[in-house]
Amino acid sequence: MSVLAAPGSIPWLLRHEIRLGWRGIWSSQKGKARRVWFGVLALVVVVAAFSVGVPFALFLSRIDVALSPPLIAGIDLGLAIIASLMIAQGLNSATLALYERRDLDLLLSSPISATRVLTVRALAIALGSVALFVGLATPFVVSLAVFGDPRWLAAYPVLMALALASTAVGLAIAMGLFAVLGARRTRIVAQILAALIGAGFFLLSQVGNLAPRGEGRGRAWLERGQAWAASGGFDPDTPAAWPARALLGEPLPLLLFTAAGVALFAGVTALLGRKFAGDAAAAAGIGGGGRKRRARGDAALGGFTGGSGGVLVRKELKLLARDPYLMSQVLMQLLYLIPLAFVIWRNAFGNADATAAAGTAGVVFLTSQLVGNLAWITVSAEDAPDLIAASPLNKRQADRAKATAALLPVIPVIAVPILGLLVLSPIAGLAAAAGAAAAAVSSASINIWHQRPGRRQDFRKSRRSSWLVSLAETGVAFAWSSAAALLALLQPWWVIPACVGAGLVVLLRRGEARA
Repeated sequence: MSVLAAPGSIPWLLRHEIRLGWRGIWSSQKGKARRVWFGVLALVVVVAAFSVGVPFALFLSRIDVALSPPLIAGIDLGLAIIASLMIAQGLNSATLALYERRDLDLLLSSPISATRVLTVRALAIALGSVALFVGLATPFVVSLAVFGDPRWLAAYPVLMALALASTAVGLAIAMGLFAVLGARRTRIVAQILAALIGAGFFLLSQVGNLAPRGEGRGRAWLERGQAWAASGGFDPDTPAAWPARALLGEPLPLLLFTAAGVALFAGVTALLGRKFAGDAAAAAGIGGGGRKRRARGDAALGGFTGGSGGVLVRKELKLLARDPYLMSQVLMQLLYLIPLAFVIWRNAFGNADATAAAGTAGVVFLTSQLVGNLAWITVSAEDAPDLIAASPLNKRQADRAKATAALLPVIPVIAVPILGLLVLSPIAGLAAAAGAAAAAVSSASINIWHQRPGRRQDFRKSRRSSWLVSLAETGVAFAWSSAAALLALLQPWWVIPACVGAGLVVLLRRGEARA
């Protein structure tokens, strides 16, 4: 038997992690459908390479790419954005590894060292972080390597080194939070912090839109960026140029950049190996007495008043509030609403029809996404299906109560921008309210018709029932958003996207027996 394939070795464990990740990606597709989707993805990459990557490579091969301060600053900024997204994903995945994976007790009680377990788990997180960026970069990198300079292939080790370093930082943040806050609070704070890190660069990119209006606003921001790049800190002989030189394939910078990422990863995993074992054991033991005290308090407040439907709604709302992963996902979407809210407020007393229409579309689309995500959990995730089945509620009533629980938290969130739109334009506010209602009902209905029952803890890595259904649900959201935006502008063409949205909902409808 090869040493690399020996049971308990890092390659052997890593192969198991990759297998689990692969199963999670294709969990909703089986047999022939999985092969079809894999073929479609491969075709998309090939088409992107020939339609976009090859022309870009031919264009770039005609010019001399020389290191300059603006190019170095641009590459550094791009790598920093990618690193922030990887750190957010690493922090999120490290937290899930502590709380959600149920195989840590088995692994940590085996002869395998805790450092090796942490190393493999962190390597799997890094591979998951870099996979998306490798997929997006491949049509361009391969085309540039074939039709230009093979040194462009250096993008792959640069991305992998960045993923290793970012995963190490995310893991260190998770362990630090665990040491400071304890097991119970770390889960919530880490998920929220990951959402803030992930949306941070998006919010920074909107600073120009939040600034006071003026004819030279865009030019002023461009001039500031150019002055920042030409400040001397991004000259080719400065340390800031090394990431760009590594990306362009210079041997020594590439070697040092890759070695730095590997060294940081190896150092963090070696240092935190034993602590990881203790934190995993502490995370597995959280809960207990506090829940009993809360349960007695709820009963004292009359927790079973309001009928069976009301009890089920309150139960789902309480479970949503206790779910840190859902909190982070909802927070992420709310962060993207902040620039929209500022733009609406800034134009509240001016002539801003286009802003009103854009705000209306944004509110409707966000409503659809929020309700869809919450309804997917409330309707499909159930740890006690026998208890629900034995209740006085029939299946349809239970599904409606669960969908109601998904709708209620969204109402106060969406009410704020709708009120802003009402100040900006009463027509836009009414259109946003009508579109949000239609989008919310559509998303909740689709998730009822295409539910995929399972345990709540299994929904961290599960997909929707079908990629086609997810795509159609996004199409419904776009349709209602477009209809509401056109209605805000008093355009009669709003009927067309409204009919498209309603038609898609009708096509997705399934009977209660099939659902």
